[in-house]
Amino acid sequence: DVPREALGHGFIEDCKADPAAHPPATSSDAWSARVARTACTTYLEGLADGLTSGGLLCTPAGVTVGQLRAVVIKYLEDHPELLHEERFVLATKALKPWACRPAKK
Repeated sequence: DVPREALGHGFIEDCKADPAAHPPATSSDAWSARVARTACTTYLEGLADGLTSGGLLCTPAGVTVGQLRAVVIKYLEDHPELLHEERFVLATKALKPWACRPAKK
């Protein structure tokens, strides 16, 4: 079985987790939300680094992991029919507009 967070359903929940929605900041719900959001952003940061170093992802200068997260959330919200797919597939689909283009000859 694939873990919940490795599929789109769990991935979007982790990426949208908002610690501020669970005052006080020290509550266990706020802690869980921080952990979930950190899991999402760390995954996206690693994926983007790997795709960039492999010459597959060419994000504009200055793009932050927060922006990557926003792009992925938007893609997942726009395509709920795909949430059964694995997060790697969904994240790479979401980031496809920044795929590196071959140099023109």
